[in-house]
Amino acid sequence: TLYNLKYLKEDSCTGIDFDESNGEIKIKWNLKTVSFYKKNKAIVNKLPILAKGNDNDYNGYFFNSSSVGIKKKRVKSITFSQSLDVPTGYSATNSWDASQYNNKSVIAYFKLNGSRYDITICGNGKIIFPKDSSYLFYYFNGLEKIEFDNVDTSNVNNMSYMFANCSKIGTINFREGFDMSRVTDMSYMFANCSSEDFINLASFFTSEVTDMNHMFYNSKINRIIYNDNFDTSSVKDMSYMFAKCSNLVTAINFNTSSVENMSHMFEEALISSINFGDEFKKNTTKVKNMSYMFANCSKLIETFNVEFNTEKLEDTSHMFQGCSLLKKLVFYNNFKTNYVTDMQYMFYNCTNLNVITFSEKFITSGVEDMSQMFRNCRNLENLHLEKFDFKKVTKYDLMFDNAGTTIYSFKVYVNKESEKFIKKAEYSFDRDGKIVVVN
Repeated sequence: TLYNLKYLKEDSCTGIDFDESNGEIKIKWNLKTVSFYKKNKAIVNKLPILAKGNDNDYNGYFFNSSSVGIKKKRVKSITFSQSLDVPTGYSATNSWDASQYNNKSVIAYFKLNGSRYDITICGNGKIIFPKDSSYLFYYFNGLEKIEFDNVDTSNVNNMSYMFANCSKIGTINFREGFDMSRVTDMSYMFANCSSEDFINLASFFTSEVTDMNHMFYNSKINRIIYNDNFDTSSVKDMSYMFAKCSNLVTAINFNTSSVENMSHMFEEALISSINFGDEFKKNTTKVKNMSYMFANCSKLIETFNVEFNTEKLEDTSHMFQGCSLLKKLVFYNNFKTNYVTDMQYMFYNCTNLNVITFSEKFITSGVEDMSQMFRNCRNLENLHLEKFDFKKVTKYDLMFDNAGTTIYSFKVYVNKESEKFIKKAEYSFDRDGKIVVVN
């Protein structure tokens, strides 16, 4: 019986060769040849599987290297080799077993580069990454370069935190062999990466991924290269995905057809505009939570058209809070709020906002909390709330506080049914600000 073959894709076997001289069995699986060895009437697996990077301590050791004292924060570069031959002169003091099963199928060795290390990881054939590759390169905050030419990631299902806190890494250019076809979790994968260059995801096949929360959180990556291989059709969670990104200029056109959570997605991102493609905008029908989605995007300027197609949205609280340079918001009919219950702080501190245009589909009949919704929107000219339904609103404190204070004749337009609610809601209108009831 052959065992530990789970990493192989479910393709047809194309041949088996057996070498009597050394007990080697070669299994040909499509374009891949895998060797096993017969010993003591058993089949002994010699696959070069890398040790799991489960040390999430920023001051921890490189894979299995505690015996030689390689701290990961001092690693400068990593290269993978398909040859298990360690160069002459490398002894136990500068090489070690880096395999998952401690069977020396993977050997790592280092060269000093100043006060830091250049690491080579080698094995007979491509280095196979462990099924759980989360935290694999976590907090390698001195790592500047990593080459993925000779790796096999076809069995990996978890890449969360894989490169998180790699604060010095340069351009990450993944090769075609970086197989993502079984990965389900990419949360925090590039969080806190300080590279100001691009990241190339064109070779990623991500159709099984369900979690991308915090994927690029607080990174300085300015451009993400991707194509149809980067399939996000199964992703349910994109919360915080680009939060605090400081240089991002990439057009966003991911398939969002399964996403339920977009809360905090771009919160505090230092971007002046976001170009959403139709694939993104038209497929947001399952999203329930957009709270804080653009909160404190302090460089977001001019007009923002809200064209997301929402069918199940429940929470828009704090959605545009603190967008202090934004001047105009236009809500299109695609943006439906039938099921929204929480709109508190939705436009709070949008200090330069002049105009908010609400469509007929901006329905408020289920909303319970509108507290501080328009607070500190000092430059609002008029608010047309004639179609707003306030029947279920129980929280409305400071709803209009300090709104329209720089405009000479700020007015809130409401229908006759809403007059009583608006008059009892807390607000402060300076100068000639007033409520206008429309029959």
